[in-house]
Amino acid sequence: MLRSLAGAVLLAGFALAQAEPFTFAALGDAPYNWNEHEAMGRMLDTFGREGLAFAVHIGDIKSGHSDCNDATYADRLKLLDATPVPLVLIPGDNDWTDCDRVMSGSWVPEERLAKLRDTFFHRPDSLGLQRMPLERQPIGREGCCPENVRWWHKGILFIGLHMIGSSNNRGSGTDPKPEYTVRNDANVYWLKEGFALARDRNAPAVVLFVHANTRLERIGRFARPYADVLDIVKDETIAYGRPVLLVHGDTHRFQFDRPWWRAKTREGVRNLLRIQVPGSPTVAWVPVHVDPASVDVFTVTAPRFAPAAPR
Repeated sequence: MLRSLAGAVLLAGFALAQAEPFTFAALGDAPYNWNEHEAMGRMLDTFGREGLAFAVHIGDIKSGHSDCNDATYADRLKLLDATPVPLVLIPGDNDWTDCDRVMSGSWVPEERLAKLRDTFFHRPDSLGLQRMPLERQPIGREGCCPENVRWWHKGILFIGLHMIGSSNNRGSGTDPKPEYTVRNDANVYWLKEGFALARDRNAPAVVLFVHANTRLERIGRFARPYADVLDIVKDETIAYGRPVLLVHGDTHRFQFDRPWWRAKTREGVRNLLRIQVPGSPTVAWVPVHVDPASVDVFTVTAPRFAPAAPR
């Protein structure tokens, strides 16, 4: 009897711990120049005083016209790795796809993608002065895709997918580029597997991170480079029936809404929420408050801007 009572107390304590509220930071699309670089450093330094569980940078750690050389990647790694809390990076198009531009160094994008993976996504944990364990997608064809990640925090499942702007590197022809095909297949698998895990573990919510602004409010006629993934997001969100938060960047302005819900007619998919993080020339982060025990789970407040430089 005493043993049963002790077990019940332990289970109750575990359930309470899983339901504890927490806050994470969402940011991205910066720094694009040296001023923004310095502002980003000051902003990341404040995260240690904010009581954040972790931070997620949704990609574009450089501008689309700056050089994609190894020194740039090393510099951004040093910047992000100095964050006081765990930081998870999701790739953006400026970080490799747009590297074929003359001003970016006329690199071969797929070669830069391999370097990006080797620089930022070779470890089984996050960036930051405090490391957080991550589950990375096992490396498959053409080195894809260790940048796809997932992790659990207080019972919530977080999933990162490599889906970028610049038409997701699909190409303009009828047949997609080989790199796109491999990565798109990996994204589809990772997403389906993630939702299956969320259902199996009775997760109260799922959070998805991608870089691209996929114009997901156009439900039913998704753009071709994103359609395969967004069709799954739609179907899984409806079937899941619990809050799903999608965080993206790409178009640099803050937005928080329910893109598939029409409040006036009360039609659509109410349980999908979307955050678009601000970006260059703004250096800011979005506080996302998570209460696993609440009905809507997520509360999002206004972006917090980088502190001004000391005089």
